[in-house]
Amino acid sequence: MSTDLLKAQNQAPTLSAAETAALKVRMNSLLDSLSGLLQGNNDSLEDLQTAQAMAQEIKPYSDRISSLNNLLEPIDRIIDKQTQINDLQTEIAEEVAIVEGLSTATTAELASAMINEIRSELGAVKKDRKLQISQALPVEQAPTESTLSRTKPLIEMSIPERLETIFGDRFIGPQRLSKILDTVFSESELIKANLSLERLWETIFTRPTLQPHIEANQLSAIRQTFNDYALIYRIDQLPGAAESEPCNIEFLRRRFPSFFLSTSTNALWYQDLDFYLEPIDRPHWALLDRQYLNCTFKKPSIRLLMYARANDIPAEFVRQKSVIEDIYDRLLVATALGEHFFDNCNHITCNSYQFPNEVAKKLVYTFFKGNLIRISGKRSLPHWRPGKPQWPGVLPAIVF
Repeated sequence: MSTDLLKAQNQAPTLSAAETAALKVRMNSLLDSLSGLLQGNNDSLEDLQTAQAMAQEIKPYSDRISSLNNLLEPIDRIIDKQTQINDLQTEIAEEVAIVEGLSTATTAELASAMINEIRSELGAVKKDRKLQISQALPVEQAPTESTLSRTKPLIEMSIPERLETIFGDRFIGPQRLSKILDTVFSESELIKANLSLERLWETIFTRPTLQPHIEANQLSAIRQTFNDYALIYRIDQLPGAAESEPCNIEFLRRRFPSFFLSTSTNALWYQDLDFYLEPIDRPHWALLDRQYLNCTFKKPSIRLLMYARANDIPAEFVRQKSVIEDIYDRLLVATALGEHFFDNCNHITCNSYQFPNEVAKKLVYTFFKGNLIRISGKRSLPHWRPGKPQWPGVLPAIVF
């Protein structure tokens, strides 16, 4: 009997539903036999006394297995329900996207009353989502004469000046990067970077929730709204280098050795994987949220879709970071501010890998341990546990 129970414990993770059910029936039958032995109800045994003594010794262990079986049954139901909930969340997000598409139709296609009703219902659906940018802004007092003399209105500034005024030290553009990376951007690179900022401004700052505050030059209200955000320019290779030097993990390890374990390249478990030498795909701006989205019960794609819709940002602008993008953001922002900016979590990146002779792919996730960047791999989403208290999550990046 003990052999059967050990086999059941070892094989449980790979048994089918039918095999599991048959094993439960077998285990219950054995438990009934044990109960019969203890009560002296089995006449087929020659040495009933010895059998009863053996059953008495075994029964505490069988009781534990029986209790564990009773405990696992509701856990199985919870896991099954959670899967159903995740599937439902995906369906809801997709259906909301369809309805939002309908709400942008012209009045020739839909009656205006119907459009207003759809939009009102959408607001009710989304009101419990995580709001950052579109949250209500505080009322600002009228600016004093000394304040006006110090700062000209935002609308009279160039777009780079506006954004630097709003974000302060958290605006990390080409000029800041030149000092941090000890390099020089060419005139054409600066022009290209500034043109990208125009698209960012039009997408984020001209929406109805912010436009009145921009026009009224309510700087403290706008700054408070973006207090948990940093704006950074990501590069794909080191500007001004004599030879092309891609901005990848190897490059960042050389430039910021204090953020990495002092290990030789050959000792890194990931040094032969594609993502180690994979650079940022193109130069671009990224609006970075300090707070992570908890992915304990939701996939990163669903979390980011909900985040985009809650903040009225087109979903295509909200991206899941790659390993190189996340490390770049952490290191450059920390160097510019002199402190860690992002809330720590087991950050789930969009990268995956697969070693030879392995069937399943593994996800790549990153986190800070003390002052050091750590890169880990796992077959599924990382889970919270007491020994690793960071929650699994994703740090949103709004990319332009």
